Amino acid sequence: MKHTPEEEIARLNAELERLKQDRDRDVANLMQVAKAAIAAKNGFLTNMSHELRTPLTAIIGFSELLSDQHFGKLRRLEPRQLRGRFLGRPEPRGWRRGVLPE
Repeated sequence: MKHTPEEEIARLNAELERLKQDRDRDVANLMQVAKAAIAAKNGFLTNMSHELRTPLTAIIGFSELLSDQHFGKLRRLEPRQLRGRFLGRPEPRGWRRGVLPE
């Protein structure tokens, strides 16, 4: 059976409205998923910040004690290691920017 142009327009409008409602429902669901993912990420970073910061603070503090020679004079190789490859001081807050919250 053939539909009149007005009936076809009404049918297409109804289909379009249904598709818009489906899309709006999908967007709302995706927003909930995204908010949950952001909350999980923030929780993870908060926990990891604490878990990393505590031992790293001790390591940095101990390397400063060593480099300031509070435990006596260091052997010839040790000062270079403290300044360079092994226990060198990171730039203040620069090395963790974007990873650990301040």
